[in-house]
Amino acid sequence: MSKLVTELADIKKQNNQIQATNVEIRNSNADIVPSMCFINKQFEELKREVEVLRKERKEQNIYIESLEKKIQDLQLKSRSSSTEIRNIPYHESESNDCLMKIVCSIGRTVGVPIIESDLRDLYRLPGKSSNISSTRPIIAEFKEVLTKQKLLNAIRLYNKDKADPRDKLNTEHIGIQGKRLPVYVTEQLPPSHKKLFYQAREFAKSNEYKFCWTANGNIFLRKQENEKLIKITSEKCLLNIGNNST
Repeated sequence: MSKLVTELADIKKQNNQIQATNVEIRNSNADIVPSMCFINKQFEELKREVEVLRKERKEQNIYIESLEKKIQDLQLKSRSSSTEIRNIPYHESESNDCLMKIVCSIGRTVGVPIIESDLRDLYRLPGKSSNISSTRPIIAEFKEVLTKQKLLNAIRLYNKDKADPRDKLNTEHIGIQGKRLPVYVTEQLPPSHKKLFYQAREFAKSNEYKFCWTANGNIFLRKQENEKLIKITSEKCLLNIGNNST
């Protein structure tokens, strides 16, 4: 009997201990709840701040894109009457008169007479002193956009009529001695357009597009004669064309 009483006393003691522990747990939980509420509140505030920052970033990106577009438009406008002549060898004794003769010879070859008074400026782009002998482009800025356009159109027609690519406009036509090199005359484009034009030309070669050219700062592709022309405004355009053709 005494043993039973002892066991009951132990059980009662254990129950009291359990109850005391439960009270401690409840008290602890009561302390945790406010902390969790505070953390949740902080989390919601952080979420709102992140959303505000995302919105601001999106608006800033749109603003930056608009500024870049304005800069590109200004660059195109400033180059609207300029041509870029590439692959003309450089000579140490080269002068402005030499460059003038080159431009006049190109015009005479394709049937568009050019005189000195047609030009506003004429120069070869600067380069690194270590690479002074490279064929850095020559920039010919005309006084009128119409003169520039006449020359470019005449060069396209001249080259188009040549069955042998070697007979297209080259250094031999403009009286430069030595190895015959092809001469390329294009619109002078701002850096962003120049990069895109290069990508478009490479795309044309890889995907058998016969024509790739620029007009008034715009870049165009055409697969074959009489097919529709495609205006290229970004690298994404080239990717889309490539995906659609596969």
